[in-house]
Amino acid sequence: MSLLDYFDFEFVDAVLKQGATDGSYDDEGDWVSGTPIAPIAIRIVEPQPLTGKELQMFPSGEHTRNYLRTYIITDINTRSLYADSDTIEYLNKEFKVMLVEERLGDDFYKLYIYEITDDNQ
Repeated sequence: MSLLDYFDFEFVDAVLKQGATDGSYDDEGDWVSGTPIAPIAIRIVEPQPLTGKELQMFPSGEHTRNYLRTYIITDINTRSLYADSDTIEYLNKEFKVMLVEERLGDDFYKLYIYEITDDNQ
């Protein structure tokens, strides 16, 4: 089943910022950052607030963040050892990707994002 079958009319424009390709260590052991990736215009399902049950997946100290849930067909990254999380710009606000659930049997991903502010970068 496709994302359009679930959310036919609720898509909005956004920008995916993927930071850079994975960095690596050179022969002398120094860290070399990856190549920056250009932002990509995407369509996402209108972000929605989390339910109380979904909010419990995150540490209690983070429950005051503006967490939202959205869906996307583009593969997306959370924080790894070598790279920071992807971010999504939506309505002139920046959101960090915290958790991605691949919808098995479907061709889309469920994302948990939170708004980046001066307090929680």
